[in-house]
Amino acid sequence: MNTEPELSNLNFKVDPAFRYEFRRLAAHYGISGVALLRMAVNEWREAHGGPAPIKNRFAGGEAAHV
Repeated sequence: MNTEPELSNLNFKVDPAFRYEFRRLAAHYGISGVALLRMAVNEWREAHGGPAPIKNRFAGGEAAHV
């Protein structure tokens, strides 16, 4: 049984140099790009006092209307 959540596209673009650096950094530490992005968002949230992450926002495959 797969316990990983279904992934979704973020639908934004970055310049080629940033893409290269992002992928190089993830490869250097042996982690996926998704893991690196999650770590970066969590660090930013902690540094700037953002809201807690939302858990189980999408139930049954349908978007929750907020």
